[in-house]
Amino acid sequence: YLQEYMDTDKVPNIGTIKEPDMEAVMAVEPDVIFIGGRLAGLYDELSEIAPVVYLSVDTELGLYESTRKNVETVATIFGKEAEVEEKFANFDERISALQSFAEGKNAVVGIVTSGSYNLLGNDGKCSIIGNDIGFENIGVKDDGTGTSTHGNETSFELIKQLNPDYMFVLDKDAAIA
Repeated sequence: YLQEYMDTDKVPNIGTIKEPDMEAVMAVEPDVIFIGGRLAGLYDELSEIAPVVYLSVDTELGLYESTRKNVETVATIFGKEAEVEEKFANFDERISALQSFAEGKNAVVGIVTSGSYNLLGNDGKCSIIGNDIGFENIGVKDDGTGTSTHGNETSFELIKQLNPDYMFVLDKDAAIA
């Protein structure tokens, strides 16, 4: 659905989410540059071109509240603060309904990547399920530590042994194929 923007002079190609073309970024003369974690290492370099706003997810705060904070930051820059509460009211209601549903229930949260099923903790991808919505994530390591970006590889035997009420699966293989 974004293909129409690929082959046009109206939308310059300034690189990727991991590797910006610094000359192309400079050429568009941005008023502000928004970055996430993948470009954090280029913050100083990008700051030489324009002011940089670093938007990240604070897993301590939770994905939902981090998103709200990031949206409020962007809204403030563009004078759209009044619209934030209106937009989030619907989300607040939905999160509240999900929290009520999740009360007392457990789940395993995982990602299919490179043909493997990996368990995810409450510290990254899909953290909204355990941290914000409230399912007890029984796939979290016993020592309480988090998981890597792509989770910890698991077996179907462990899933059967854990016997979760629910399974949440992010199919990364399908998403990037």
